[in-house]
Amino acid sequence: MEFLTFIAVCVLIYLVYLIRQDFKDHSVRIESQMQRVTEVVIKNQEKQE
Repeated sequence: MEFLTFIAVCVLIYLVYLIRQDFKDHSVRIESQMQRVTEVVIKNQEKQE
């Protein structure tokens, strides 16, 4: 019984780790999208001037 509890805890820790990694990747993706949008806006402003 203790062995099953140990396995369950390990799986839970691993899932939390995966979710955190995915969240980090997601925030990096959002950051790069924001940067692209900013670059496009700056380019458009330069064209208008």
